[in-house]
Amino acid sequence: MYLKAYPWIMRQFWDRVRDGMSAGEAGLAVGVSVHSGRRWFADAGGVRPKFLDEGPRKRPRLTLGERVVIDVGVRMGRSIRKIAEELGRAPSTVMREIERNAFCYGRYRQRYRFGAPKKGGRDAKPRYRAAGAQARAQQRARRPKPGKLAVNARLHDEVQTRLLEKYSPQQIARRLQLDFPDDGACQMVCVAVAPDEWSTICGCDR
Repeated sequence: MYLKAYPWIMRQFWDRVRDGMSAGEAGLAVGVSVHSGRRWFADAGGVRPKFLDEGPRKRPRLTLGERVVIDVGVRMGRSIRKIAEELGRAPSTVMREIERNAFCYGRYRQRYRFGAPKKGGRDAKPRYRAAGAQARAQQRARRPKPGKLAVNARLHDEVQTRLLEKYSPQQIARRLQLDFPDDGACQMVCVAVAPDEWSTICGCDR
């Protein structure tokens, strides 16, 4: 199986080698073939390279293919850790996905989720389906989130009043920090409010 040697994949590979896996086993663990793992090991002379690129700050969102793996794992009663290992994801990511996109109130119990013997009850096995979970995730991604000014009436009124008085957004941000030193929302306005939100939310043309 071919998988591009991204820096974060290579780091996972070498972490497994450090933990005692052979090069071939480490390759399989990160989703490539035994041959690829051995080749990576040989090309580096058996010495872990220095990684200058720290990789992406966030892992990409779960794909439909990954959700299919979760779907199969849930149906077969696998533990969260086992499913996470197959995906190369954190167990918390898999658990959050199941809790967010399952089609009932059931969930993996705390003891069961990390590989302990399965317990009975309606929450021992949630009804998770990959296609439905993908649709829900896409729907949430398209749903616009309200801005800071839209959900904070006091902050909205202060900004609107000052915009009408011809203050610039930068001046408003500085004044809010001085005038409301104990108000966390006002303190954060200079970094939390998107530039286009000033005019959109307040109905002004500045």
